[in-house]
Amino acid sequence: MKKQKDDIIITSVAQFVEEVTKICINEYDVKRSSVFFRGEADKKWETRASLLRGDKNDSNLQENDVFVQMEYDLISNAKKCYPELFKSCQDSIDRIVEMQHYGLPTRLLDVTENPFVALYFACESEFKKDGTVLFTYKEPLDHYCTNIIATLCEHWQDYRNLNILDKRSMGKPDDYPIREPNEFMGLKSFLNLLRDNGVCEKEKDIDVLRFLFYYLPKSFLYVPNYTNPRIQAQKGAFIFSAFMQPDFMYSSKYIELVKDGENRKLEEKEMTGIRFEKMCVSLRNEFEKKRFVIKKNDKKHILKELCLLGINEAFVYPEPEHQMKTVRDEVVMSHYHPTEQYFK
Repeated sequence: MKKQKDDIIITSVAQFVEEVTKICINEYDVKRSSVFFRGEADKKWETRASLLRGDKNDSNLQENDVFVQMEYDLISNAKKCYPELFKSCQDSIDRIVEMQHYGLPTRLLDVTENPFVALYFACESEFKKDGTVLFTYKEPLDHYCTNIIATLCEHWQDYRNLNILDKRSMGKPDDYPIREPNEFMGLKSFLNLLRDNGVCEKEKDIDVLRFLFYYLPKSFLYVPNYTNPRIQAQKGAFIFSAFMQPDFMYSSKYIELVKDGENRKLEEKEMTGIRFEKMCVSLRNEFEKKRFVIKKNDKKHILKELCLLGINEAFVYPEPEHQMKTVRDEVVMSHYHPTEQYFK
């Protein structure tokens, strides 16, 4: 396969450090904004949050937007079945971060401030495929604003017409009750939902409306509190995938108003005249075009180099079961030469 013009081929940890330094400090001014990295073991993967990926191993869940239509049910069932997991969570974004931690499909995409962690994830699996490390320069959205969007994700019931094909694609029986389409997916409906859940107060309505108008269709960066050892070890953060997009009939009007809003504050009547629908979006464009590529034949020795620096499974996954697996691997490594089977 031909090397893409924006690909930087990495063959060692030392070279990776050199290239990261060159790009993040020399080409860009790292002091201007934070740099976040994401490692993917297969450079051909489409960069999507787990909620937006579907499931390549399940014929009923291969469409990217299948889980999107289940978002409310996924979140509400997780809270109902395992309330003890969320006792320490203060609000919606805390709960969604916790669900991401435990493997529930969410619209959060993992990134890290530690480039070595990203390099580890690019090399730890898929040994017959080239891996990649992506990076992005973004200012994170604060906790309060992120929680506004997270509250909509947690509480908005996305009703839609379900025909027979829709039902089958979702794994539902053909006689599953058809839901009525939701006719109130406008900003006022979202605002009422936020008020009902104590997220905003009436005197701040116009500010919240403006925020929703601009941010519903946007993906953005969120840096959580280090609420669990894994996030702390990985210096984890998330790209929050865009929640809504303007309905097709209103999309051109929305674009015009966004441009108009750069020069003046939009009035409530202008903003609330547009309806929104859930969206399913790839996040590749949230990262720089330039990327680091690790060839499949270089993955194993890069993992060994990272291990010498303390970046291994026990580091990125500090839970006890991963600690014990690292102990086992170190003993095996001390007795045998590494083999292809060992790294699988």
